[in-house]
Amino acid sequence: MKYRKLVVDFEVPECIEADIEQMLNYLNNGGNPNFIDIYIDNMKSDINSFEEDLEYEDAWMLRNYYCLGGIFLNTEEDRKHDDDIMLNDDEW
Repeated sequence: MKYRKLVVDFEVPECIEADIEQMLNYLNNGGNPNFIDIYIDNMKSDINSFEEDLEYEDAWMLRNYYCLGGIFLNTEEDRKHDDDIMLNDDEW
């Protein structure tokens, strides 16, 4: 199973980009998806740190995809279409 990066039309801060690469590297090299909490926690923290630099919708999109499970609906094997990767908006 190959996990894919979310394609966005905005600039992702370098720190968050590094978090994304680390998470994808872990998952795509055999890491157990049940143990990605540290990657999710780092990503949440960094997104929160850069909220002034990101539009609300952009931060929401990153959280939704990488922290709330959207990444698991966007694999090569089970991807249906782009609209399916968004989950419900929580209290972000």
